[in-house]
Amino acid sequence: KLLAARVAWSTADSSLQIHGGNGYALEYPVSRVLCDARILNIFEGAAEIQAQIVVKGLLGR
Repeated sequence: KLLAARVAWSTADSSLQIHGGNGYALEYPVSRVLCDARILNIFEGAAEIQAQIVVKGLLGR
């Protein structure tokens, strides 16, 4: 979940850079992608909490 959310945000941010100001316009689908990518961290739990879960799993704690 953590990696997927980060990749989604990075990809959406790159798309926004390509589209420029139009990336924020609601008429363009990229604005929806940006909103959806941002909300992934909120719906799936904060990135910091997800990272702690991963580390605990790796350390066996």
